[in-house]
Amino acid sequence: MKQELIQCALSHGRRFVRYGKPAGYIPELASKDPSKLGIAVYNMEGTLSTAGDCEEKFTMQSISKVIALILALEQNGFENVFSKVGMEPTGDAFNSTVRLDHLTNNKPFNPMINAGAIAVTSTIRGATLEERKEACLDCARRLTGDPALGVDYEVFLSEANTGYKNRAIIYLMRSNGIIEGNCEEHLELYFLLCSLACSCKDLAFFAATLATVLAQTLAAGLCAVYLRLRFPELMFRRADMVLDLPLLKRTAHFSFVTALHMCSLYIGKLLVQGTVNSLGEDAIIAFTAATRVEGFANSFGDSGSAAMAVFVGQNTGAGEDRRVRDGFFQGQKLLLSFGVFMSLVMILGAEPCLRLVLPAGNESGLGPAMDYLRLVACFYLFNFLGSGLAGYFRGRGRVNVPVIGATGHISLRVVLSFLLAPLVGLPAVALATGLGWIGVVAFWSVLVARDLRRLS
Repeated sequence: MKQELIQCALSHGRRFVRYGKPAGYIPELASKDPSKLGIAVYNMEGTLSTAGDCEEKFTMQSISKVIALILALEQNGFENVFSKVGMEPTGDAFNSTVRLDHLTNNKPFNPMINAGAIAVTSTIRGATLEERKEACLDCARRLTGDPALGVDYEVFLSEANTGYKNRAIIYLMRSNGIIEGNCEEHLELYFLLCSLACSCKDLAFFAATLATVLAQTLAAGLCAVYLRLRFPELMFRRADMVLDLPLLKRTAHFSFVTALHMCSLYIGKLLVQGTVNSLGEDAIIAFTAATRVEGFANSFGDSGSAAMAVFVGQNTGAGEDRRVRDGFFQGQKLLLSFGVFMSLVMILGAEPCLRLVLPAGNESGLGPAMDYLRLVACFYLFNFLGSGLAGYFRGRGRVNVPVIGATGHISLRVVLSFLLAPLVGLPAVALATGLGWIGVVAFWSVLVARDLRRLS
């Protein structure tokens, strides 16, 4: 908001200051300076604009009723709080006692009149009065964004010593069964809330907080109404919430197998890393850099695997066996092309790719990293073909097959790396990785061929 507009509003408001006067029913308030005037506004981006006496402290009085309601709802829930107070308007003054003997269901009309606010305050929980006070202060500080927010004890004592009408209200509600517990303690907490000393900045933050929450709640509600009217098939109904034990069993099985798959992969990677660590610092740097380049290349295979799983799963569910078979072969051709392309990139572009990920100035690790990357790249078409095969089995619901294959691959990789690395160094890990891919692709290909024959 432009500062000129804020200043203009402040100047306009100052014309009317002389017509007002502080509340006289609280003696300490009557002595406050009525000429103080300030403005603080938060815009949609959270920027604060201020003018006038925006740092001047004053007591919240009835604004604190909103804080009391928020805290009571947070502690007790909607039903418990509104069993003590209603949600209806009233045509009487905020501190009126006229209708307290004729209340509907013995409840004050709403939480924003004194009777309703006192009833709400009585529900704020705490082991002691001091604990309840601290809860109120903590809530107010969070809502205003001011950790130093305190109490104007002069106003507090003035209210406590002269709050006869509020005492009449609380004791009348006590006789009607609305108020429970120590009335004087409830009143002291209510007076403390009214005496919270804040500034325009504090209230601007509070208002922005409420506006944000209410706007988001309204937006969510309107979205729900729109979906219900326009797309009723997307709404959940009680009939949709059923416990399907076979589906639950299959979901649990899928989750367990997936977790087992990930565990075997990461344990195998740790064991391979242990073998690499025994080769020295240069080998560790080279292996780390090369596997980063590998990770980028693998992302294309992983995406292909996920796409294959979705395609095969959807068409299997629809009974389109021919589309499953044709789509699988087309997908494998595409993955094979990607595998050959990524192999060429890693073989021909090994040096520039590795320089991007190697520590600056490190030349000793470049040679071993290039040897590893170029050798493992020779097997990358098997990596991509394996990704497609794994996606096929997941789409067919046979999630145990990828786990068996991956476990076999990682086991072979670990054993061969351990045996050959001391003899030929880092290329042994690349060779073990490639041979593992060949083995798992051969195993999966046999199973896929059998499955595709059944689809024919």
